[in-house]
Amino acid sequence: DIQSLFRNVKTFVTTPPVAPKFTQAFLNKIWARPLISDEYGQLPCLPETTERRIDLGLGIEVENPRCLVLGDDDLMSLCWSLKSDIPCDVFELDDRLLDFLREQNLPGLKVHKRDLTTGMPSEYHNRYHAIYTDPMYTRAGMDMFFLCCSQALSPDPGARIFLTTRPDLIEDGKLLEERLAHVDLEIAQHRVDFSRYRWPRAVAQRAFHQLQGKGLSTHLLTHLLAVPLYHADMLEVKRRG
Repeated sequence: DIQSLFRNVKTFVTTPPVAPKFTQAFLNKIWARPLISDEYGQLPCLPETTERRIDLGLGIEVENPRCLVLGDDDLMSLCWSLKSDIPCDVFELDDRLLDFLREQNLPGLKVHKRDLTTGMPSEYHNRYHAIYTDPMYTRAGMDMFFLCCSQALSPDPGARIFLTTRPDLIEDGKLLEERLAHVDLEIAQHRVDFSRYRWPRAVAQRAFHQLQGKGLSTHLLTHLLAVPLYHADMLEVKRRG
């Protein structure tokens, strides 16, 4: 989408650098992470984004706190478990990531391999005060994650789902609030351009070929796609009512 491409460039040139307080143990460990897998559509965010997302969840005060991560190429569960002793479950399909997380031997981290196409197992329903997910942009895939999040979210009014996405790029993004309402969820806060990612060269090349012939010169398109970062929004989602 050309408008979204211009938005991304504008964000890059106008947003001041983010300088979070990194968790040193997290930085030390992420260098050994598995390489990105195209099979699972992985695009890990910058470590500073992972840290800022985790800080949002750790700021929630509820009884019996527990965290859930659905898909973890951003290593959210690792960061969470290094910064907190609050239990964290992660559901992931990539065996390499699963092995990497298990090797960390963190007492509060439980790693599960499971296909979520049939929803969350009943023993995980109504259990989590903080849920993180960065799902695929197709409607069917994202709606599957919405259902799992709704099933897993604690009934505590302070419980939140931290959903990373781009409503202007996802399939049926204009219907996002209706789709969330269908599983009894609603947006509590929308943080535009909260998350940052490095653009892999292969992704930029695919975007270049897809956008050719859309009215931009090849020279301009090349420079727009040379921006090294991609930005996405953070939606804090809660139960309706």
